[in-house]
Formats: sequence, C-alpha cells, structure tokens
Amino acid sequence: MAWKRHLLYQRIMSSLSFIRETFSNRNLAVVMVTETLSTFISWLWWPYQSLFILELGATTELLGMLLMIGTFSQLLFQYLGGVLADRFGRQRVIVISSVVSLGSPLIYLVSTHWKDKALPSIQLGSSDTWSAKVLHASVLL
Repeated sequence: MAWKRHLLYQRIMSSLSFIRETFSNRNLAVVMVTETLSTFISWLWWPYQSLFILELGATTELLGMLLMIGTFSQLLFQYLGGVLADRFGRQRVIVISSVVSLGSPLIYLVSTHWKDKALPSIQLGSSDTWSAKVLHASVLL
C-alpha cells in the first residue's frame, strides 16, 4: 500500500513541476492567463447575444447577417493583425487590441436597437483577430 502512495506522490510532484516549468516562461504564462480570462468572460455573454439581438427587434435573417458580419471581419482583419505586429511590435498590438475590444461590450450595454450591433460585432471580431495571431506567435518566441 505504501508503494501506491509513493507512486501517487511522484505523479503529483511531476505535475507540479510541469506547471512550475510552464509558468517560468513569462510569455506563455501571460498568454495562458489572459486567454483563460478572455475566454471565460466572452463565454458569459456569447450564448445570450442572439437572444438579446432578437429581443431588440431584429428578425432571424438580420440576426444571421449581423453574426456573419462579425465572422467576416475576423477573416479580413487576420492579415492586418500580422502587418500591424510587424510594423509596431507584438506588445503594442496586443495592448491596442485589448483596449479596442473593451468598447464592444460597452456599446452592447447601451444599445437600444438591433442596428447598434453591427459596429461592435466588427470591432470585437477585428480586435480579437489582431491579438490572437500575435499572441500565438509570442508564445513560440
């Protein structure tokens, strides 16, 4: 029975050393923490976004168009994020995209009509796309 406890102790210590080693890389630690928080916060409101827009008077067709605009902006701004990171540096692009993405929930908060949703959808899609590619490149370097 003692050997089982010893084996369990070794596994726990091995896991803890892996976590310690992972967080010793500053870039990886920052990306892990920010992405975890960002993902958690965005998934708090994302499932209710469609219901909220419908409640503001949009039809299902308009809802589909609004969500498509956000997805299409992600496609367009991927390249721009890489260009901005090459020109201004990764850290600036990450900070700027974080600041820009803060505006979207604030616009959602004060909007009273479904027409107010197009701009934040583009804004959130573009800023998330800028930082995503830069964050992934930062981990590798």
